[in-house]
Amino acid sequence: ASGLPTDTYAEAVPCSGSIQNVQQDVYERLGLNFETNIRQVWSETPMRAESGQNGPDLLVFEGKVWFCKSSTPWNQYNGWNQVIVVEAKPAQQHYAEGLNA
Repeated sequence: ASGLPTDTYAEAVPCSGSIQNVQQDVYERLGLNFETNIRQVWSETPMRAESGQNGPDLLVFEGKVWFCKSSTPWNQYNGWNQVIVVEAKPAQQHYAEGLNA
């Protein structure tokens, strides 16, 4: 059968970290407009950002789904990974069904 490939996701994995607002220059660097809701996440858990072949990891917090937009693995230096996440649009929020927020 032909069609478009779709991302599939494994069972949710609990993780902890620090969630912070981001500065204006991050919006500009990622080419996002200021109406886009983004956060910076610091976590010991490795997370994969979007790429040409694979869909991004998803985070669920604040009752919303967030896509990993960029990931910087600082864990070898200080034990943490920095991830920039973008809030999913309302039509994409169905990914959260069955996940623990």
